[in-house]
Amino acid sequence: MDREQARQESHQRYLEHRFEAPRIIRGRGIPCVVWAEDALKHYGVPILPFELFVLVDDVDAATQCLKAARYTTAEPRQSESLPELMEGSSRLLQPPASGGDLESAVPFHQTVVVLLPASRWKCSLPSAPASSHISASDPFPFPSLPALLDSVIDAWLDAPATYFATHVNCHLAYLYDYVDQVRTPGFVDELYPAHREFHLRYVSEPIRGSKRLEWRRRRDAFLADGGEHLANANAVSRREENTRGPP
Repeated sequence: MDREQARQESHQRYLEHRFEAPRIIRGRGIPCVVWAEDALKHYGVPILPFELFVLVDDVDAATQCLKAARYTTAEPRQSESLPELMEGSSRLLQPPASGGDLESAVPFHQTVVVLLPASRWKCSLPSAPASSHISASDPFPFPSLPALLDSVIDAWLDAPATYFATHVNCHLAYLYDYVDQVRTPGFVDELYPAHREFHLRYVSEPIRGSKRLEWRRRRDAFLADGGEHLANANAVSRREENTRGPP
């Protein structure tokens, strides 16, 4: 085995360990997707994830799933500066890895998993597999790129505090700056109708934080003016797409 092949296999083992939690949850029939920094990195953003954020259909059921797999409750950090990511969440610590190669290659391999309600972050979830068995060859549960961007746009527009809005705005800018697919002409048609005007404007010129409330009002006006049924129809279509899994 050459060095590059060994590196790739080591990295794959690391990914399987880091994303063990969502695979366990999905294998128990609970829909979920990886969110936040890990999802950005999956689509090519050069970002370093720390905690693993997972959006789930049922936080309590997913928590019990992981505790049955030897995950333990993780205490909140005393310096927690984003309370928006604490509300309604469940924080768990992954058990230590087993296997010498992984332990020696990844010294700090116990991941803190933060379970968040998908409904709060407006991200559609793929259906969980019918079987409770998830093999190592199954893809990791990432949202489709349109579903991720839709969720981030809403999170930014609806951010209750300036500091959290700034945090989410970084994610928004990363997606537009680093992910070429987002800027392709046809991508707008894959977004929620309520976000399409926002998207076209952002592609043309990034929308600054000072305009956030104005664009929230535009989105809300679109929904109040009869656009809601289009957004809901798009959400149904997105769920069907996510059932097939991200590209």
